Amino acid sequence: MPQKTIIRIENLNSKLIDRSHWQNLLYAMHRIDRPEKHTRGLFHKSIKSKLAISEAHVGREACEMKMSRKILVGTTALLALFFMTISSVMATRPEKLPYSETVQFTITAPGEWTYLKSDILRIEGMTMSGPYDGTLGLGTMDVVFEHITLNTATGNGTCLATWLITIDGNTMWGSANGKIIGGLEGTSEGYFRGTHGTGEFAHIEKMGTYWADLSTGAQTAEGVIIYH
Repeated sequence: MPQKTIIRIENLNSKLIDRSHWQNLLYAMHRIDRPEKHTRGLFHKSIKSKLAISEAHVGREACEMKMSRKILVGTTALLALFFMTISSVMATRPEKLPYSETVQFTITAPGEWTYLKSDILRIEGMTMSGPYDGTLGLGTMDVVFEHITLNTATGNGTCLATWLITIDGNTMWGSANGKIIGGLEGTSEGYFRGTHGTGEFAHIEKMGTYWADLSTGAQTAEGVIIYH
């Protein structure tokens, strides 16, 4: 029988290693120095995975930047629309100016007079008319008293009327209510308001106070006129 060759290795704890063990040792050392293909494949897969994660991160950041731009553009558009709306509202804000008028009235119809108990006189349908000179221009003013209620013993009473101003085909009408002091030869003062008009007076509103001398028919009024 052939004899087995023995190699002595002094630096391996002085033990004897046969040829097959030595070859196994060299093969193991070779695998340590040069990784197998499957090990290199795992390394490459790890690199590709990291690259894919980086690409996904970059893509997510790009998407977030696009969304930020869209939000910024949308916010800017809303702000522009808001300021345009505010400017439009300010441009169409009603203009309020002082108002005044003088009228010299003449009774055109006495109306219906009814004497009630306890010295009460009630007049319905009395009409007056006269030349108007005021903020609206020059024209005529007509008044119809719905009622005048007067205590003939004291001379005090109340009145409610509707009025109409006509200037060059443009009209404006409203109402007035007040008190009477000193009877039908005394004075009347109260409040007026006009909210309806046609033509150039279609978008005008006026309001204020009036004072009238019932003995002469002279009336003055002051207040505000609003152009819508």
